[in-house]
Amino acid sequence: MSHAARLVKALVVCFGSLLLLCIAPLASAQPGPVNGVMAFDATANADIKKIVLLKSSTPALIVERMGGILVAGVGVNTGAALAFGAIGAMVASGTDKTQPYSREVSAKIKALGFDLHDSYADQVKQALERTGYEVRVAAASRTSATKFVANLAGIADADEAVLDLGMVIPVINWVESEKKFTPGFTTAVRLARSAGEPIAYGNSFAYVPAHRKTGVTLVPLEEKYAFDSFETVLQNANLLVEAFQLGASGVAARIAADLKRRAD
Repeated sequence: MSHAARLVKALVVCFGSLLLLCIAPLASAQPGPVNGVMAFDATANADIKKIVLLKSSTPALIVERMGGILVAGVGVNTGAALAFGAIGAMVASGTDKTQPYSREVSAKIKALGFDLHDSYADQVKQALERTGYEVRVAAASRTSATKFVANLAGIADADEAVLDLGMVIPVINWVESEKKFTPGFTTAVRLARSAGEPIAYGNSFAYVPAHRKTGVTLVPLEEKYAFDSFETVLQNANLLVEAFQLGASGVAARIAADLKRRAD
């Protein structure tokens, strides 16, 4: 049995369940976005000119067990994955069998000195600055894979809003029907004017091939980043980094467009 075939047989977590993990915090926020989206009212928020950008995180279970990047499958025992929930499915449904694959990919990416969270924050910062905002980046402490930073007190000054980049789940995704591995990630963001105030903006993103149906804002992955085998994935770590960088840039551009300020 080939490397890729063994991997497919072992996978039980679907990409859709991971997507639910990212958009759940937005859907449950009160008051907050409906179906993961809250449009930014540029008129009502015209006084927002400074933003504190909270860096994203990856769920601790993925970092600790998988090295930071999850090798996952679509259409493989989907029902079992959904029954156990997104991250819980990795443990309860036996996806620890995919741990060597995930760790191998994660080590390849790390060896190239690439950090998705740094790249993502930097690109969002630059995109917002081009839009006219004054932006500073801050580290974030998250205690749950399903929540944004719970307490914003003391994070921002009185004249600053907080843009939380939330949880980012990077994957190398095997699609059985297409016989392809593709890199990608899901994430959700939200903007709050200050601690205790209503959310001013929220959106959820999926960086996946354009033909995939996600139910959230799509940032399309180029076809050249699809690989026929796991061996090919490992041989092209530089292309994986390139793909993740482009994804971060694409999401950053969408966030900046969403938060476009009213002309003074």
